[in-house]
Amino acid sequence: FRLSQTIDRLNQVSRALINLAYFKHPKGNSDRKKEYDIPRTQNITKIENYDDVLVPTYQLPVSIKKDYSNIVGIVSFKSKYKIAGGVKVPKRILCRGTDGKYHSQLVKCKDDLRQDAVMQQVFNIMNNLLSYNKTTKHLRIRTYKIVPLSMRSGILKWADDSMSIGEYLTGNGKNSLGAHQKYRPMDKLPNTCKRIFGKAADKSPQVKLEIYKTLCKSLKPVFHHFFEEFFSQPVMWYERRRAFIHSVATTSMCGYILGIGDRHTSNILIDKTTAEVIHIDFGIAFDQGRVLPIPETVPFRLTRDMVDAMGVSGVEGIFRKSVVTYDCETWVMTKKDEAQLMTFETKILRKVYGPLQEEGGTWRIRRNDVVSELNERYDIIIFVKNQRLSWLGYVHRQEDAKTAKKILQWKPIGRPKKEGPERDRYE
Repeated sequence: FRLSQTIDRLNQVSRALINLAYFKHPKGNSDRKKEYDIPRTQNITKIENYDDVLVPTYQLPVSIKKDYSNIVGIVSFKSKYKIAGGVKVPKRILCRGTDGKYHSQLVKCKDDLRQDAVMQQVFNIMNNLLSYNKTTKHLRIRTYKIVPLSMRSGILKWADDSMSIGEYLTGNGKNSLGAHQKYRPMDKLPNTCKRIFGKAADKSPQVKLEIYKTLCKSLKPVFHHFFEEFFSQPVMWYERRRAFIHSVATTSMCGYILGIGDRHTSNILIDKTTAEVIHIDFGIAFDQGRVLPIPETVPFRLTRDMVDAMGVSGVEGIFRKSVVTYDCETWVMTKKDEAQLMTFETKILRKVYGPLQEEGGTWRIRRNDVVSELNERYDIIIFVKNQRLSWLGYVHRQEDAKTAKKILQWKPIGRPKKEGPERDRYE
């Protein structure tokens, strides 16, 4: 009876969250800071004291003794919600757990979160691989819980005390000034620059380059002010900037390996406490961006503002020397790592990314054909080994008129091999 009741309650919570996700937010109310009432007709308001149902976004640790009697259950959901940025207007809600804390969550509709959930599993494996090596154990990718509720809806953990990089740079709404207007009020507005460059879409590459150079002179990077605002103490400022560089390098390398696209400033958050970057929205992965009507050829985001936050040395400091070059050369995949990756590919990736046809659209078919072709070309072990060594070529900056090219045959330069019998690697 206890198990049957738990399953029934779990179904009720899932249906209530799906209904809330598809609830239409009133038009004209776009204030993200304002709280809106959840109608009493929504079943989410009737859920109370479901202590045997886990809070959907709570990361439950694995119990060796298989004892899950003391889970963080659901007490209630707050009857208010906020809206987040996006065309589909996702809703931010608060769930009170039996631990006495409010868990911030985001419900989304008309969006397939299954791929995002798989990417979080991939990131967890990447974190495990990095933690095994003493030279890379300080690197990690920020992950969060994602629960697909249906093919076109889901719920995910909201990153508290964070903001998108775009929100910091350009502001949020008419009443919020971004860093560009705050610190360089005489520069052109970002939207103005975007509109000017958009009109040059049909121009020749030479004309586009000249317009781009002119706009760069009219709009200077300001992202370094973020650390001055939130970390005023010198030691804290240095540590958080270092954490930011480590985070950008790790996500750039792993994102390139996995072919993650659509990395605009609204899809990259920054934690206002740790200064780590948090990537969201993984609808384009495994090099799917290369087959878009306008192909994405840039493998990761390393724009002027991102480099500006790294200090005077830019990518030539911590980013390249102590993170990129050194860690790429010393990151050795053991047999255990390879077995973990292969198991993940055979049990999850190949099943999730099989040929699927979405109702009323064709983009899903083309996307999965490309992914299937990539998976069948060679196994994931060889793919990861090749990609992690070749991505560094994109960091190397060339002339403005040239596109950064990948160093296809780059090899790490190691120390000369000493003569004599081979020693154990741990000696």
